[in-house]
This record gives sequence, structure tokens and C-alpha cells, in this order.
Amino acid sequence: MVAIEKGNIRTMTNRSMPATTQPTLGALLLGDAFNTRHPLTGGGMTMALSYNVVLRDLLRPLHDLNDAPALCKYLESFYTLCKPLASTINTLACALYKVFFASSDPSRKEIRQACFYYLSLGGDFMNGLIALLSDLNPRPLSLITHLFFVSIYGVGRLLLPFPLPKRMLIGA
Repeated sequence: MVAIEKGNIRTMTNRSMPATTQPTLGALLLGDAFNTRHPLTGGGMTMALSYNVVLRDLLRPLHDLNDAPALCKYLESFYTLCKPLASTINTLACALYKVFFASSDPSRKEIRQACFYYLSLGGDFMNGLIALLSDLNPRPLSLITHLFFVSIYGVGRLLLPFPLPKRMLIGA
């Protein structure tokens, strides 16, 4: 509470930190060990669990896990298969960080409020965003659709019941 009263609020920066693939016999990177995400979404743990599903499906045809050359051959495509899963959650983590980053900018405050009100609509609005966040729906088109809807919802809130010039400037 002291930091809040002093106004000395610190936040963790968000940046893309993808690793380059370094195949090592006997080791496999999962979750944030391979691609760091902002902790706001818990995406690292989510991706680690999703990576396990990819790994299970990838290794299913292999009958002997002690056969190192065959195992390496199967694992060559692992990181390529994981990228589409990670892209949606990485984009969402970055977008949420930008929205919820402490800022006195009135447009950020409005989009933050729009996010909360959008989630409070419930139904498919809430379920869709939660499915994206939990990686139950890793489709980029679904992410784009929800981000678009949140933006339209936020602009609509600003312009209704009557579009005042000040509120129009915030929405621009």
C-alpha cells in the first residue's frame, strides 16, 4: 500500500524473448523455458501443458524411447508444431499487458473498462476470451475477433448516449 500511496508503482516489462532451437540429447525445453511470456496471463504454464500434449502425440508412434537417433528424428519438428499454439497466447499476453499497464492515459483507462464490461457480458463474450487465455481455443482468428469486439464495445461505450467531442477524441 505504501508504494501505491507514493505513486511508485513498478511493472514488469513485456517483450518477446523467443529462444533459438538448440537440440540437446536428453533435454527438451517446455513452457517459459523456451519462450518467455508476461506473467499476467500465466501463459508459460499453459503452454507447458499444451506442449506436453504435442509431445505425447509426436512420440506416440515411437516404440522405444531408448533409441536416441529415432527420438531425435521425431523431436526435430516439436518446436515447429508448438509455434502456432504459442502465437495466440503470446499475442494475447502482449495485448493484455498494454491494456492493463498502469497509465494515466484516458484512452487506456477506457479500453481497460471496456475489457471488464465486455467480460461481464458473460456467455460467448466471456467464454471466448477465457478459452483463448487458457489455450482451449488457440485459433488466431478467434483472438482477432474478440480484440475487435472489445474495441468496438469500448468505442460504443464512449459514443453512447451522445457522442461528445471530448469522448470522441478519447476513442480516436
